[in-house]
Amino acid sequence: MTCGHRVQLKCFLAGLVIATTMMCLELLLSHHRTDSSNVPNFNIDAMSSAYHATREQNHSAMDITTELPRTSVLCHSFTARLGNIMFQYASCLALAKHLNASLVLLNDWRLQGLLQQPHATDSALKQRCQKARKIRARWCCAFDKRLLNLSPGRDYFLTGFLQSWKYFVKYDSEIRQALTFRDEVVATATKIVQSLRNAHRGVLVGVHVRRGDYTRSDRVKQGYKMAPVVTF
Repeated sequence: MTCGHRVQLKCFLAGLVIATTMMCLELLLSHHRTDSSNVPNFNIDAMSSAYHATREQNHSAMDITTELPRTSVLCHSFTARLGNIMFQYASCLALAKHLNASLVLLNDWRLQGLLQQPHATDSALKQRCQKARKIRARWCCAFDKRLLNLSPGRDYFLTGFLQSWKYFVKYDSEIRQALTFRDEVVATATKIVQSLRNAHRGVLVGVHVRRGDYTRSDRVKQGYKMAPVVTF
């Protein structure tokens, strides 16, 4: 994808922060699954539970993730796993701000124990999602400009993967802040990376190899193509 000159730097920075975050989490989680005896325990569900137990005692400053009283709502239900969810979260935050709407996340538990300032949703607003107009992004991994032309003041239920930097490039600084991990997550990841450095005594390079479902015939028909073995 080629970026225009005016947004080239923002495109690079926004893509870098998400790509780096996804790579670190993938490295952290995969290493924990394969060798949990030598590294600190990292459990998303446990962190989520701990967060909810202390949420009332920790009030964050007002920012893009804090619910404000608005006249309309933008609803979304996360699809797939953490890497996809983070893209959806960034895009939904920006689209809600663009529409001056309250963002309503129906299944945000995967993020609650990971981020310093997770989104706060008024539970009463969730009822409005049932009657909201359903809008689905046309493509998985491309920009759908219709979503920036929705009419303000109307309730929407947005679905799709929303994987394009163009949705949130205008709010890149706010998105960076929204995707800041909690201190304990960063500390655990740092210990794991350091343990790998000590064990291998070299430069670490994280490579995300996804086969599994991508080798299925239906995925191949959709256009997914696996890199040859020599690539790795």
